[in-house]
Amino acid sequence: MDIKLMPEKYKEKGISGDSKGLPKVGLSKIFSHLDLKGNFLFTLSIILLIVIILTCFGLWGYKINLNKEIGNLAQKLEELESQRNPELETNFTELKEKVESFKSILAKRVYFLNTLKMLEELTLTQVHYVDFGADLKEVTISLGIQAISYNILAKQIAVFEDDPRIKEVDFSKVGLEKSGWVSSELDIKLNPSFLYSN
Repeated sequence: MDIKLMPEKYKEKGISGDSKGLPKVGLSKIFSHLDLKGNFLFTLSIILLIVIILTCFGLWGYKINLNKEIGNLAQKLEELESQRNPELETNFTELKEKVESFKSILAKRVYFLNTLKMLEELTLTQVHYVDFGADLKEVTISLGIQAISYNILAKQIAVFEDDPRIKEVDFSKVGLEKSGWVSSELDIKLNPSFLYSN
């Protein structure tokens, strides 16, 4: 087919017909398209390369900064280590142990006044005490007691034995004084739940 007989619209688009009447794409348009695509890929590659280089420099600078900080921390640790006082630390440890021990004592407060009140409540009018001792570890009290008679002494021991705050009563050395009073020594074992408060 003669190109002169082609319509103007095909000439403008750079398309010519073959012997079967099918259009053909012009080579100049293909090359210009490839040039545009190649430029885009080249530009993108350059941008990615710049980003990678900047990232590497940033990480390198960050590593240098971290190394400096590690060096500063190591220096501070050495200074603090040199300022340590082992004797003072030992004293603090001992003080802590004493405080903990004192706390445990406070956790079991001894109600000594309650013991005296209990004795006041349970003592008969014809009885008085001449001696008093306490063993808080064994939760016992020792009493030197005098009663007006053997009968009153027996009643006093019975009153102690019947009270729930008292676990056990032991008496010994029963005798008659020159004054006519009957004397004895009592060992009273108290209930720990009464003596201590948790």
